[in-house]
Amino acid sequence: MTATSIENKGATGVAAEPPADATADLRGKKCPMTFVYAKLELEKLKRGRVLKVILDYAPSFANVPRSVELQDLGEVICDSAEHDGEKTLWIRKK
Repeated sequence: MTATSIENKGATGVAAEPPADATADLRGKKCPMTFVYAKLELEKLKRGRVLKVILDYAPSFANVPRSVELQDLGEVICDSAEHDGEKTLWIRKK
């Protein structure tokens, strides 16, 4: 399954964020710790639950989803377009 992308539309936009069961705000963290923290948060969730991950370190935009899928921890179900140096991922735990 490929991730759905959403754009940050702002206050007047129509795009809505998918619901999340937990949030990992990883702004200010760098690789490899972005993945480590995301993994720790995913481990707290039950199967099928969704973790929202907020990133601001550009290499993490690709590294976190790739590592999550390589380790079979979950799948990225949606990601936002990069906006003001930040990107948000929604990961469903396997």
